[in-house]
Formats: sequence, C-alpha cells, structure tokens
Amino acid sequence: MLKKLKKLRVVQVPLQGNMVMIPTFIGDLKHLRCLTINSYRLDNVHLPRNFDKLDHLQTLELRYECVFNFSNVKNTGHLISLRRVINSRYHLFSPSKVSCFRGAGEMKSLREFRELSDFRVRKEEGYELQQLERLNHLCGSLRISGLENVESKERALEAKLCDKKYLTTLSLAWSQTSNLETEVIEGLCPPSQLTELGIYGSQKFSSLRRLELEYCFNLETLPDISELFIHLDELRLIVLRKLKKLPRLPGNLKSLDIQMCEALVETCVEDVKLMSSLFNEQVSQIEPFLQITTHPEEIHRFAQEQPERFDAILHSIFRSTCASFPARLIRGQITEEDYSQFLCPASLDSLIISYCAITDTVLHNWWRRSTSLTWLTLRCLPFLRAIPRQVMMSLSMVRTLIIHDCVQFNCLRGLNYLISLRSLMIVKCPNLIMTLAEAEKVRCLDWIAIDDIPIVPHLLSRGGFSSLRGLCIMESNELREEEIMQQFPSLTSLSFDWCKWNSLPENLGTLPQLQRLFLRQCPNVQSLPTLPVSLQSFTLRDCDEPFMKSCQMAGDPNWQKIAHVRKKEFIQTGDTRSL
Repeated sequence: MLKKLKKLRVVQVPLQGNMVMIPTFIGDLKHLRCLTINSYRLDNVHLPRNFDKLDHLQTLELRYECVFNFSNVKNTGHLISLRRVINSRYHLFSPSKVSCFRGAGEMKSLREFRELSDFRVRKEEGYELQQLERLNHLCGSLRISGLENVESKERALEAKLCDKKYLTTLSLAWSQTSNLETEVIEGLCPPSQLTELGIYGSQKFSSLRRLELEYCFNLETLPDISELFIHLDELRLIVLRKLKKLPRLPGNLKSLDIQMCEALVETCVEDVKLMSSLFNEQVSQIEPFLQITTHPEEIHRFAQEQPERFDAILHSIFRSTCASFPARLIRGQITEEDYSQFLCPASLDSLIISYCAITDTVLHNWWRRSTSLTWLTLRCLPFLRAIPRQVMMSLSMVRTLIIHDCVQFNCLRGLNYLISLRSLMIVKCPNLIMTLAEAEKVRCLDWIAIDDIPIVPHLLSRGGFSSLRGLCIMESNELREEEIMQQFPSLTSLSFDWCKWNSLPENLGTLPQLQRLFLRQCPNVQSLPTLPVSLQSFTLRDCDEPFMKSCQMAGDPNWQKIAHVRKKEFIQTGDTRSL
C-alpha cells in the first residue's frame, strides 16, 4: 500500500520478526520528511542502498535499543535536507554498534545538523572525531562512543565541542580501556552550558582522589560514588540547590563538605514528630489563640489557607534561614523516601555541613560512626537542636569544632569528652542554654570564637583560661562583662570582627602577652583604649573611615595608642596599606 502513496511526508515503520533492513520502497518516497523506525530486538537497523534518494528527508528517528547502520547507503552526501538523526532510547554503547555515517563533517549539507544522538569514533577515514568539528548547530543531546580510538589530546581538541553552544546533554563512552582517557576528556572541552554530562566505560577515574561539584543548579541526584570512585579521599558538594539525597560513598573517604544544598533532606520518623511539636510550641507562644495540633494534615491545611501567617511563624522559629529550606518538613509532608538511608563513612576525619535540611537524630547517628573526625563544622542547620554527651564521647578526636548560625541549637553537653579539641567556635546560636558543670567544660584550648564575652566562662574550665592563645569575638551586638578579658594571661592574638560595639574593652592594656590585635568591620568604634606594650601587630580593616584616618595621623590620640607597635596595617576594601 505504501508503494502507491508516493507523496507521504511522515512514515513510521515497525520492524518485526526477522526484519533487519528498512524496505527498499521507502527510498522511493521522494517527499518524505520524517521517518521513524520502531525496533525492539535488533542490534543494527540496516538502511537500503537507495536511501540516498530521500533528498527531502529532515528527521530520521530510531526508537528502542538499536542503532542505524548506514554502510549500505550508496551516497549519504545526497541527504541534503537531513538535520536530525535521533535514537530515542539507546543509552549504552558496545564495540559492535555502528552509529552515524562516514564523513558527516565533510558534507556541506550536513553542517546544518541540529541533532545527532550517536556518533561513534572508528579508526577509519570519515569516522574520526574531527568530523564533529563543523557541526556547530547541534542541539539537545549528543553521545560520542568509541573514544578508545582517539589517539591523543590534540585529536580530541579537533572535535571543538566548546563551540557547540546549543548542546545541553553530552555522553562520552569508552568500549575498551585506554591510557589516554584523562587526556581525551581534557581535549574534548565540553561546552559550559551543559546541564548533564555522562561518562561511561572509563576506568581512569577509579583512582580519583578528590571530586568537587560546585554550582550545578539542576543536579537532583548523584550516582553511586562508592562504585565509581573507590579510592576517593575528598568530596565537595557546593551549591547544588536541587540535590535531594546523598549517594553511597566510598568506605575510605576522608573529607566530606556539603554546603548550600537546600533541597537536601535527611531525616527520620522521630525528628519529623519533633519538628511538628516545635512548630506547635512556637505557635502557642506567639499566637496563643491559634489552635493547631501537631497532626501533619492540620499543619499543612493551615499553611495552605494562611500562607502569610505560616511563613511568619517559620521565620520566628528559624529566622532568615528558613526561606530556602523545604517547608514540607514542617508541614509533615514526608514520605519514606525522605527517611535517611545514608551512612556516613567511619573513615571521615573532616565533615563540613551547611545550609542543609539534616535533622538531629540523623546527625547524631553519623557522628557515632565517625570516631576518626578531627574537624567538624556545622553552619546554618535549622533542625540541629543538641549534641548530647553520648555523641560527644564518639568525637574524642575532634580538634576543631565550629557551630555557627544554628538558631534552634539549645543544648551542648560533655565538652570534656573532646580531649583533642584545640579550636572552638560557637556563634549565633541564640537559644543555646549554658548549663555545663565545671567537670564538663573544656580543660585546654588554643583558640575560641564567640559572639558574647560572658559565654567564655561557661565553656572553659579554670585551666582553660590559662591555656588560651587566641580569642575572636564576632558578630556581637553588645559589649558585656568586659572584666572577663583580664582572665587570659596567655592570650597572644585577639580579634573583634563585625561587632556593633561603640567602644572596645578598656582593660586590653592588662593582657601581658598580647602580640596581635585585629579589628574588622566594627563601624561604631571611634577610639582605641590603652594597649599593652607587648603588642607587635595591629590591623584595622573596613572600620569607620575617620577612625581609621585618625590612627594614621601623627599626634592624634589614637595614633599615640599604637605608636609603639612595630607593624601596623590599615585596609579598606580594594585598598591595602602597610606602615
């Protein structure tokens, strides 16, 4: 019947049974614009010799798991209108597959190609990687296989993938091991606008030690990293705003850094109930006449019916940090998929987590496994509430502990179990209640950063004061109990950063060992107190401009306070001067 329909423009052909070749009469459909082949069980779909007569053909599509074989076609250069060769479902490659056709890049008619799903590199003339050089109109997806046949980085450069500005998805595949895999990938230079990049069959990256994924805004899932990079030591996941779950990680991973992955949810049944209770508790405090139970459906209905009030309550709980986190955690819209299956590698010695929706119990379970941790940073984790004694006992190797901007963090116990601790930062944790007994406090510490001077005695034992070498007070709103400053006989370095104080402590001159003093972005400070004669270095950065000038003006009272200091540095953003 098709033989009589000479003016057909769109044809779909199902290959069934033992059919391996497109019927020859297809080549007689001179007006054909689009040809789609459905084949379920074949490896190769052979095109007939007279296929080159289809000079109006624009789209050639093959569905399901096989590829086109152009070897019988008399002259593919006659397919002057062809713009798209699409294989809809084929994702993996094997050495036997034959995709594309000879000399694709040499035919002027094919330089306007818009889509070429598969291109297989072969060690034959016309199938070299350089055939892609001039196909700069390619858009959508491109798969390049047979990369073991590329002989050098220079040959890979000839593909000029960086010029293909319309590609969004790129897959690179090796069918055999090659010693040039790394060089070939470097030479290919994938275009910067890609949203997806796949690498198949490469063995080189099994020895990879460090992997960083940064600013991949559309990345939602990660592959099984534990299988792909078995020797990985360090993994950094930075600003992956749509990443929802963590993959399995290699058992020997040393460093894990997760920052600003706001869609990432790692929780458990116990914590979901706790979050509902937290919301209900806050409601009773700020809107006592609003009757809401902890039942998820009721909270969800309230959020839908009164979104502004719901957002206001969230803001009162989490402050500005709540805006970018999944509200469904509070609404109770949690499925079993959200419950954490992730196991933190016991080999970790460094863990940094910030701006993620990871809840209390999950974090505690991670830390119980991570007995080798020496560095732990927790920043802007709105669902972190406590670190109990039992968990602290597992963190005895931690040398640096940073807890910053965790607004619901209210309980810190058993600091004395951190026998290796040398550096401690606790800043912007407004709900933290300091109830440590003397025996639970830190006994020896080199450096501490806090946002309120009275916090220090609640963290340090009496012996801890005498061991302290460095003190940083940052993001402090009010100068209080400055007499505590006199209790640091061994302090050599002192920093005031982003403080809103109107003046500095008057008793700085009583610090007998102080050698370095830093003031960074303290806009309200107008004068210096008397400073100790031991001071050797003074740095003033981005403070009040008249104050900074007075410190450099000979004879000014502020200048006189630092006249004995050997090294003085005054820094305005973009302008650094040393005296």
